[in-house]
Amino acid sequence: AEGLYGIAYGMTWLLANGLMEGDVNEVLSEVDARIMERSPKRIKDYGWGHVLAGLLYYVLYRLKYWQEQGAAQQLPFDPEYLEALEEGPSDKYLTISEKS
Repeated sequence: AEGLYGIAYGMTWLLANGLMEGDVNEVLSEVDARIMERSPKRIKDYGWGHVLAGLLYYVLYRLKYWQEQGAAQQLPFDPEYLEALEEGPSDKYLTISEKS
């Protein structure tokens, strides 16, 4: 799913800047669903420039764009997923070298 974060971010940026037309939720709903299939608690690589950083960057940008559009439509990510993302990776999935 890691490559999806960059693609989804790019699509959101294009839509936000008027370089691509369409309903952002229609365009990205399948991508968002695919991203939510992977639990943020199981991500092992959490440094900047890595998996968790890319995920956070996309989710925050997507939520910002959703809010700028008036937040009239359904939240793009389910609240349980956002809560798990806020809590971050579980230490039981990280190795000693990845914690430092």
